Amino acid sequence: AARRIEGFKSGEHDGDFAIAAPDGFLIEPENILAVGNIHEVDIDETGSASSVIDIQASGKVERGRFDIDLANPRITVLVSNADFKRLQDAIDHPSDARRATIWPSLYLHVIVEGVRKLPEFGDYAWTSAFERALGKSGFNTDDADSLQRNALEYAQKMIHDEKDDYPLGMMLDAFTEEDAEPQDDDL
Repeated sequence: AARRIEGFKSGEHDGDFAIAAPDGFLIEPENILAVGNIHEVDIDETGSASSVIDIQASGKVERGRFDIDLANPRITVLVSNADFKRLQDAIDHPSDARRATIWPSLYLHVIVEGVRKLPEFGDYAWTSAFERALGKSGFNTDDADSLQRNALEYAQKMIHDEKDDYPLGMMLDAFTEEDAEPQDDDL
């Protein structure tokens, strides 16, 4: 923003923003002013642009907690307005260790829940993506008991990266890279 804006509101804001900030938002000069409240996360191993997880701000969720709604075409993760801003900042810094912590602390939990409850949900974009990813890893999506028992293992396999690293490893690698002392070859 070029100047201070008090009581900023937009028709594009989700209804939960009206609950969280009924008088609008205070925007200070040089603050980034953007409208939008969804982050999309790809887990489909084909690398397709279709997302299956959305993160949305909600005035109904307590700070530090999150809710998962599986009854949508994409999984919706609801977080507090304050946490949404912090997650947005971490997501927007892909080389930062903050982003790497989101995988084991948020996405992994969401994906485990999706795997566990996969048989309960019909033909959604997220269920199709999960079934494809699980099938590519050799897991049977028709066995509800196996999905329940092995949800953590299956979820970790679904979201490992091209280096065959898993969520915890991605986080630890990011912190190690950030904290590493420069070696002679790095100078």
